[in-house]
Amino acid sequence: MAANNWLKNNWLKNNWLKNNSVSPGLAQMLHPETLEAYRRMTTSERLQLTLQMTRDNAKWLLHGTPEQVARKFELLRRQNDERNRNMLAGLARLKEPT
Repeated sequence: MAANNWLKNNWLKNNWLKNNSVSPGLAQMLHPETLEAYRRMTTSERLQLTLQMTRDNAKWLLHGTPEQVARKFELLRRQNDERNRNMLAGLARLKEPT
């Protein structure tokens, strides 16, 4: 739980709220302490953190006209698709014969 508190108190406040998107190469951009804290978290702690971030950002996501809300969710979908493509490409490179 200490890792969870460190992550919430430092990373969320300093990074997530300022830059609410995650670009490819996340592991290279995050501070090693942040990555290690995340790795030490249990699955339930990571889920709890995800749900908290969702709750914290729901007001912002749903604020605005229906067109603005739709654009926000479309941006999130594009970012998620890009992350998924990058992860799949990375996994494919791992499976390539050397």
